[in-house]
Amino acid sequence: MELYERLVRSTSDAVIAADSTGRIVLCNDAAEAMFGYPCGFLTGKRASTLIPDALTPVYEENFAAAIQAGKTREEHISLVGKHADGHEFPVEVAVSIDKDGDDVRAFGIVRKVDERFEKLALLGENERRLRNAENLASVGSFEWDVATGTLTWSDELYRMFGCDPVDCPSTFEAFLARIHPEQRESVARKVRLAVESGTGWTMDEHIVRLDTGEVRTLLSKVRAMRDADGNITRLCGTCQDVTEQRRAEYALAASESRFRRSFDYAAVGMMMVELTNGDGVILRMNNALAQLLGIAETSYTGMTLAELVVSDDWPLLHTILDRVVHDGSSGQVEVRLCGAGGKRPMVYASAARIGDAESPRSVLVHIQDITERKAAEEQLRHRALHDPLTGLPNRTLLLDRLDLALARAERAEASVAVLFLDVDNFKLINDTIGHAAGDHMLRAIAKRIVDAGRIGDTAARV
Repeated sequence: MELYERLVRSTSDAVIAADSTGRIVLCNDAAEAMFGYPCGFLTGKRASTLIPDALTPVYEENFAAAIQAGKTREEHISLVGKHADGHEFPVEVAVSIDKDGDDVRAFGIVRKVDERFEKLALLGENERRLRNAENLASVGSFEWDVATGTLTWSDELYRMFGCDPVDCPSTFEAFLARIHPEQRESVARKVRLAVESGTGWTMDEHIVRLDTGEVRTLLSKVRAMRDADGNITRLCGTCQDVTEQRRAEYALAASESRFRRSFDYAAVGMMMVELTNGDGVILRMNNALAQLLGIAETSYTGMTLAELVVSDDWPLLHTILDRVVHDGSSGQVEVRLCGAGGKRPMVYASAARIGDAESPRSVLVHIQDITERKAAEEQLRHRALHDPLTGLPNRTLLLDRLDLALARAERAEASVAVLFLDVDNFKLINDTIGHAAGDHMLRAIAKRIVDAGRIGDTAARV
């Protein structure tokens, strides 16, 4: 027994023995140095004295269970030691139970966790953080050893492929089997080129999940790694699941394509305007509007909306557009445009904001040619108020102008002169020479009366 104790005391590892009640019966010099307590002080104290108070209940429970069972659950356990000065430090303990009849003792060989173990623990923590980061970002990683053909996937990459490591052997062939058949040869070719020349790649890979058969899109970025001699030894890369992003992009592109077709081939004139300055810059114009203006569809580059609208009408249109930009409402107005060759088409312009709240100054303007309609309306108005033969104002317009003249005269204390002319023997002209001659004479008389009048006078046929 004396030899046994000398051996325990001389070993470089801390050794502590406790009886079945958990009280220390033996410790060596290394234990004194590690925990800062003299062995004489520790003898008879509970072994839990050497660990933080917060861990004592669990330790005592496990110690009692080990004594009762005659063996520990684990031969090596990780603990936290507590020094006499109060500071704490990580330790590894090799535990054994010695049972001799009713005499049961627990022996612990204690070692501090040195820098190597701390680095391993830190590495494990970094790997855990990497796994969490990959999961949050939906980014997996892989490494392919060119020499051995071993393919290593991260946990997130297994999840993307919908398979368990047991079901997906760590080989390039197993990976290639999960690539969509239409893309399989292309990926294999890129891998061969990377191994031969060190060329990496970035591409969308379409994979087929093992569990659901669903086709997903992964954005893969791969680089070839070389050793000190310049030989290509590994291919390393990342894969990000961009399926939903690509679907959104395709949907947006399809929507934009439909808009462009609707815009370019619309029967009504259309243009997009950016109101970055007072005049408004034309960004795009469709064929219908270009034809209305008599210009080439692409010749509007650098043109402003103010140049396209008759100067007298521009302030009205600008006011409408400014209101559309600021409150998001729609606006309509009739204006005249400046076309090629002196054309002045009258149009109905309606505008709507297409910019978002942060950039609201983009406006879509619809242009409808109403030149013929306005001419027809003007002609109807003219016919309603003028004699069709002579073109002079008729009785309705004459009476309206007379009312206005009398009102002005009353305010100015002036008078209004009215001269009534009749053509004698007009029936004789119609009966002898013909109605055409009579009409010609009436038009001639009307012209002479107008020519004889002053500006502001009204000549009418009643």
